[in-house]
Amino acid sequence: MIYGGIDWADRGFQICFIDERGQVLEEFSIKKTREGFEELLQRTRCYPEVEFSIETGRSSLVDFLLGHGYRIYWINPNRMSAFRSRYKSSRVKDDRFDAYVLAQVLRGDKASLPLIKPLPEKVERLRLIWKDLEVVLKEQTRLKNRLYSVLKEYYPAFLNCFQDPFSPAALCFLERYPTLEQACKLSRRGLKIFFNSLHVYSDSFVQRVYDGLSSSLEVRPVLVESRSQLARVLAQQLWQIRELIKEYEKQLEKASQEVEELRCFEGIKGLGLKTRVGILVYFYHREWKDFRQAQGATGLSPATFQSGKYCYVHFRKSCIKWARDLFTELAYTTLIWQSWARLYYDRKRKEGKKHYHALRCLANVWVKILFKLWKQGQNYNHEKHYIAATQPLVMRLIS
Repeated sequence: MIYGGIDWADRGFQICFIDERGQVLEEFSIKKTREGFEELLQRTRCYPEVEFSIETGRSSLVDFLLGHGYRIYWINPNRMSAFRSRYKSSRVKDDRFDAYVLAQVLRGDKASLPLIKPLPEKVERLRLIWKDLEVVLKEQTRLKNRLYSVLKEYYPAFLNCFQDPFSPAALCFLERYPTLEQACKLSRRGLKIFFNSLHVYSDSFVQRVYDGLSSSLEVRPVLVESRSQLARVLAQQLWQIRELIKEYEKQLEKASQEVEELRCFEGIKGLGLKTRVGILVYFYHREWKDFRQAQGATGLSPATFQSGKYCYVHFRKSCIKWARDLFTELAYTTLIWQSWARLYYDRKRKEGKKHYHALRCLANVWVKILFKLWKQGQNYNHEKHYIAATQPLVMRLIS
């Protein structure tokens, strides 16, 4: 068996091949081009059997090697600093040495490394759409926070007029009347005509906007002139983001209909399509041995440090952050729709745990439930989990 370490960069890759004794066979670099990939393939075919290790699971080279039937193992970049100290006590670091370390780790620790497997095409399409939608939603949040900060600075009357300053009516009003001076020129009738054109027919709404504009304070002209331009640009970007989100949601809905594995999550009240897709993406993120490994990677299950008589349980900081956020949000949502989840959460709160700690405990239970549903292809049974949640209470009453 030959072991290959691949250190990746933006424009190329450093490769190191070692044998079963750990002796270096060859070291070379390739460019991120078709010629470079073909060169690696030709060099690899000189050996009977080759396996690779790399610090990223998503790369054009990874897809290329998987397409040619090679096995690739993923090494967490956070662990590389510890692996380097095995072979050098100094803090020397370069691409050539990293490729050597990756190959040596694969040779000695292959059993503990996750194998990268190509996703089914339908799941891969769903994952890409979901990831892009998450990026767009974060960008929308960033733009909202930026616009809110600008409006507080130069146009506080706008925030007083609209309960939701990012609603379609509010954004249209901001684009049309970006300054207080322009907005104050409108009469009550003018405001009503404007909002009626946007299909907003509430007289109380129009009256609130009119009163908010009438009782506003003036701001320095220099500040208004500068910030009003930025506010209009941010409002236009938010409009574009809204349309883009609608388009991504349509694509996600269409792509999800082709994936049969999502059906085992459909019976769970409180789980929207985006959440269900996120759960499936996480379970396909890595080849999990059991649900405990999936729980640990989310950072929801506590980590124990024990030595002799000393034992300390602490919060996991090194984890897949987006997965922890996903399952914590899921747990919070199901407090309304799942009665057993509310009972479990209340029990943890009575034990003295804070709100977010209790949510993490509930989310940890959800990971176990959802993982087993996904692995066994079963549908969710609310009564089963309700009985399991109430059984300790019943036993205490009997005793």
